[in-house]
Amino acid sequence: MLLPALHTFLAFLSLFGPTMKAASVPSNQELTAMMLVDYLEFFHHLRVCLLVSEEPEQLWVRQAVVRVARASHAFLTVLRLNEANSTRHHHGEGRRHLPCERDLLLAHLTSRSDVHLFGQVFASHAPDASWLLLVPAPQVTRRLANLYLPLHNRVTVAAYSPDVTSTSVSLLQCYHVSEGDTLRLQWFGAWHYDRTDIRNAFHDPWRKTRVEENLDAPVLSRRVVYGVLESLEGDPVLRRNNLHGIHLRCSTISSPPRTILKPAKDGAVDVTGILGRAYEHMMQVANFTSTCFATKDGQWGGLRKDGTWTGMIGDIVSGRDGHCSGLVGHHAGTKQSS
Repeated sequence: MLLPALHTFLAFLSLFGPTMKAASVPSNQELTAMMLVDYLEFFHHLRVCLLVSEEPEQLWVRQAVVRVARASHAFLTVLRLNEANSTRHHHGEGRRHLPCERDLLLAHLTSRSDVHLFGQVFASHAPDASWLLLVPAPQVTRRLANLYLPLHNRVTVAAYSPDVTSTSVSLLQCYHVSEGDTLRLQWFGAWHYDRTDIRNAFHDPWRKTRVEENLDAPVLSRRVVYGVLESLEGDPVLRRNNLHGIHLRCSTISSPPRTILKPAKDGAVDVTGILGRAYEHMMQVANFTSTCFATKDGQWGGLRKDGTWTGMIGDIVSGRDGHCSGLVGHHAGTKQSS
């Protein structure tokens, strides 16, 4: 008689299982605020400037401020995005200066207006400033594709799922190889509130990117305050080694056996020799293309009394014939998209 009664009782309890489980899962606002605390602790950020929109998500901002104050060693400054471009933040030669600019800048991009304001702030400040952007995962590409995030930027995107059952956040590196190029996404790490969610399918597309481009990169993983954070070790900028889409025009000089020049089409030259072969190998490894021209005056380059340069350096400085880098010197200039 007891067995049927026990089964009935267990069936009754099972009705509350999904409800109890759902109640134990934090909201998106809570999860992203907890992720922020763990991110600050994991990467040892001591100062962070939170840039909020004109009508910020008050609940998330409160969650972030309270949790950072309670559980983090970081000092948090809150500033409106539209105030970030105000004249009171100008700092020498028209450049703007923000609190914590040399540590971490943070923005939660939930609307087109947020993205527009962030784009203005990003373009008017140091391009290598460290940023953490919180963006809903399905909107990452759409929100950021029209911004220009240069190759050397230090923007990390925390892509969180709108699915309330997901308790993980993907950390992505986003950049453009050149202006007008397709936005590149690269898996950088992830944060997990629940360890059982580490292999959640939500992260598979970006884990695939990691497997393809970072085969030898070791992963650091540590339990922090609220969850587990894992991250690729080392400088993320140095892992951006696929420069497909860049076409470099270079200025060179005949200097056997380092560089041996052979005439090519349209006044260009093919470069062989020791450095020529090294440059060709570099193009293959980094996946970019290049056209080289012999410098017009046959000189390495020197500074005249009138302040102008001669030789290869002069070609680069003046942008003569579209030159933007030097081969053999070896003097590197800026990149130019084909």
